[in-house]
Amino acid sequence: MSSRLETVPRDILQHIAFLCASSSVFDPPVELLRLLQTSSTIYRSLNVHAAPDLYAHVFSTKFDTLAPLRRYGVTLTDSALATELLNRCRLLRRSHRSDFSDPGLMHDLWTALWMLLESDGLNEHQLSAVNFTDFILKVARAVFGDPTIDHRTDSQILKHIVVWLLCISLPRRKPSVNLDPSTSSPVTAPQSFSSCSVDLDGDAHAVDGDSSYLHGSSTPASNAHVSGYLKCSRPTVPYPSIAAINLAFVIYEATPMKVPYHLPETRAIANASQRSGPTQEDYRAVASYQTPLFADSLPTGTKEQLTSPTSLNPTRSMLHDVQFRDVLKTSDSAAGPDAFHYIPGTMSGVWEGVYRTVNAPIKSETSPSHHNPLVSRVFIKPMQCALTEYICMRSDGQQPPHETDILADEKISSDFLDASRYVAQTEPVQRQAERINSLYDVILLGETLDDHNQAWGGYRFSGRIQKDGIVRLKREAVRPPGHQAEGLWLFEGHFQSRDVVLGRWRITGAPDGDLDHGIFSLGRSLEKWND
Repeated sequence: MSSRLETVPRDILQHIAFLCASSSVFDPPVELLRLLQTSSTIYRSLNVHAAPDLYAHVFSTKFDTLAPLRRYGVTLTDSALATELLNRCRLLRRSHRSDFSDPGLMHDLWTALWMLLESDGLNEHQLSAVNFTDFILKVARAVFGDPTIDHRTDSQILKHIVVWLLCISLPRRKPSVNLDPSTSSPVTAPQSFSSCSVDLDGDAHAVDGDSSYLHGSSTPASNAHVSGYLKCSRPTVPYPSIAAINLAFVIYEATPMKVPYHLPETRAIANASQRSGPTQEDYRAVASYQTPLFADSLPTGTKEQLTSPTSLNPTRSMLHDVQFRDVLKTSDSAAGPDAFHYIPGTMSGVWEGVYRTVNAPIKSETSPSHHNPLVSRVFIKPMQCALTEYICMRSDGQQPPHETDILADEKISSDFLDASRYVAQTEPVQRQAERINSLYDVILLGETLDDHNQAWGGYRFSGRIQKDGIVRLKREAVRPPGHQAEGLWLFEGHFQSRDVVLGRWRITGAPDGDLDHGIFSLGRSLEKWND
């Protein structure tokens, strides 16, 4: 006996199906599935191939849709959105069930990464509704804890995607996410990231002209293909060194830094006793610094509030444009070569954070081939710089200069002839785009502020920032403290959103090879200074 629904006009039946599927933003469209199972006639009328516009409309109610339009200036077809809806429903079901089976795992992890890169808040709430953070932690334990995973031809890209998913999706505030460095889990040990060819500490010369670990993309797996919006491609992500550094800092910060008890309590007490150097108060300020995780800034509110873009408060998806520019530009689109680039003014202001060495156990004198895991040589120091940007623009038809040593003093000095100091201004979006497209160089100059000078010594900074978000700084002491190692301090990092810069540092000409390089985390400070 046929169902009476078969006599309902198709447009009305399709509207009924849409209301069933979109009744709840964060619930799967199971009611639509049940409707399709009513009869073969209804299935033929409402399946994804016969009614792609129905599934495209359902997609728009459950996921963020502004990022593709903003990035590429094109509207995706109904068939593309319908196919992507199926991909994402499959991922959400896998996460909800904690399904780690191999068939389709790479594709579903790629779908999760794409959801996060396009998220203006709603996509992340969808992942949160199916406990994605717990799922990706379990996947990471399986991927990094199973030595047989290396036998896969796509093992490297799989590990790289997992590291990026951990970095973007894990919130520090989630109680169930264990970031205790004493835990033996392969996910919560900073050194474990080296198992996916991510060297946290890096070669001592990694910052000396070789930045491939920052801007190089992973080599795509030879036989791994993924699809999104009906486009098939090989998965590739930025080399995950920055993601690993981000996670490592969060893990290290879980252990509170000890404050030396013998130091003066405050600066006033130190001045009264004519003592220089840091105080307990200064050490507490260093210990209070926390490297932000991207998921900690996840907004709450209605869908309209989550996806409403403003020029002064960029949407969350914009924060991935620079770092994932090579990934996002792989789509066939109308985006030009300068569509994903650094926005002038981002680095202007006060930046504060820490730089440190990575835990490196000391070798025993009696047995130099073995390490004592209970003894390590680690130091943590504060970092501060109040930076000013100087913008180099090219006029119509003028070619940008050839690449030169970005840390060369004479090159920075000569470029000031064509540079102008950055001044924040309000202008139409079209005019901003024209001005940014004519940008070819940003010079950075800065120094530490008085409070840092009194506690830790004064420093001057000079350097550059590239259009792809790579930051290079050279630091020189104004009044070198007695304990300061001789040599030139070089910092090279990348934006991990617009409020934190992560990367590596090294000293040239330092006598101690174990303590002359490490990692740093630099966050934007709300402090103002009179520059």
